[in-house]
Amino acid sequence: MIRNSIAIAFLTFVSLCAPSSVVAQLSETKIQASNGVNDDRFGWSVSISGDTAVVGARNNGAGRAYIYARDTFGIWTEQQELTASDGVSGDQLGVSVSIDGEYLILGADNDDTDRGSAYIFAQDPATGNWTEQEKLTASDGTSYDNFGISVAISADTAIVGAMGSGVLPVTGYAYIFVRDPIGGSWTQQAKLTPSDGQQEDFFGYSVAIDGDTALVGAIPNPAGAGSVYVFERDPGTGLWTESQELVGAGRFGESVSLNEDIAFIGANLGGGGSGTAHVFERDPGTGIWSEIQVLSDPTGAASDYFGGSVDISSAGDVAIVGASSDGDSGLQAGSAFIYVPDDVTGVWTEVEKILASDGGAFDRFGRSVSIDGNSAIVGASTDSSRPGHAYIYTNSVAPASPEITVTDSTAPADDLEVDFGDITTFTQFEHVVTVSNDGDADLILGNVAVADALSVPYSVSLDQCSGQTLTQGSNCNITVRFEPQSIGTFTDSFDIPSNDADESSVTVDITGNG
Repeated sequence: MIRNSIAIAFLTFVSLCAPSSVVAQLSETKIQASNGVNDDRFGWSVSISGDTAVVGARNNGAGRAYIYARDTFGIWTEQQELTASDGVSGDQLGVSVSIDGEYLILGADNDDTDRGSAYIFAQDPATGNWTEQEKLTASDGTSYDNFGISVAISADTAIVGAMGSGVLPVTGYAYIFVRDPIGGSWTQQAKLTPSDGQQEDFFGYSVAIDGDTALVGAIPNPAGAGSVYVFERDPGTGLWTESQELVGAGRFGESVSLNEDIAFIGANLGGGGSGTAHVFERDPGTGIWSEIQVLSDPTGAASDYFGGSVDISSAGDVAIVGASSDGDSGLQAGSAFIYVPDDVTGVWTEVEKILASDGGAFDRFGRSVSIDGNSAIVGASTDSSRPGHAYIYTNSVAPASPEITVTDSTAPADDLEVDFGDITTFTQFEHVVTVSNDGDADLILGNVAVADALSVPYSVSLDQCSGQTLTQGSNCNITVRFEPQSIGTFTDSFDIPSNDADESSVTVDITGNG
């Protein structure tokens, strides 16, 4: 199933209804580094935010990252290459990347004898250029900490994983950094440790953050189980405390993603070895996280590594899961899956399996994934014989929406004007106004002739529309009566409110002579 465009429901297009309500076309853009080299591992890490995407290439010299920007025509082009100001060969800058608005963070876990570091870059709003703002290191870092193996950023807060922890026992740490809103400098706010950490837990292997909540994955060696620890920040004191430990099997915690009260956790050896992704939801009253669903590829094979990468959009209405060793396009070619939740039940449903249009053996498409708005990016870091690449998928079809059409029984029928002509006084005459839904989503009508009501000698004698929901192609009628009590010309109007975004309220004018 190789294709250039894919039927899918993306975040912007599922806000009103279930996944099946929208069929859209995805355009595919394949990107590679302008100076890519064999084994650069371009696509090892990816992140997307709005019209900007960042791709890490950890093996290209000291490591680097590339910025891609989307123009007003929807075209993605390489905008800038990012390198560390003090980078040396083997630092692995770009082993992890994360972007949120005008800030991004790049991990370099091999910097300084694997002590590791991370770099904050900021975008100039005037020029659009990105510049290195600050280098982050752990306050108590030691060699082989691998600080920077994982990174995530949310507004003015960043989290960096240090899974190695050169100090015995090797449990791993994660560090929180915050940005001073006045001076702009970043400082370490907290060092996170697991309450039950043990040697070779590799706590910090994966991290995610959203607001005052952070997730830290720990994958013990040998990998049988796994844990993801939830940390919460007190908004008043700024103190972070562990609130819950989530556990699972099959390298549970290989990847993590978070949006408010929804978390996706990958376990790339779960489900009998093909991989799983676990959906957790936080109870807003108790704050307790509970597993609500386990996702998997129904046709998956052992070692597909489904769940090796996961991401949930900034609005929480669409998610993506990578399976970097899926063999549909060749041995370890890889794939990615898009999920959206049902508005009523909250159940997440697969709406499409994505394969690269030119996918082949050992591409490892799905090694990294990220999704935001109507676009997703999938990294394909490939094997050592080729440069890596990545693919951006963008929904290019307008969202499903209702479309109100109002006609009447006087010519011309679509002029939104009912002309009764000459009517003998003290008699009555009626015309029918028809409301139709010519869109591809439900049209919800409000109360007719309330905000703009009719007055004598006009009235609504029959209303079949107020409060009704019109499905695609359906209609309803409003009967308007004219009963003049005196000689003269009478004009009036009434409103028909609806959820049509373009015409939230249609006004119908009425005229007649007594």
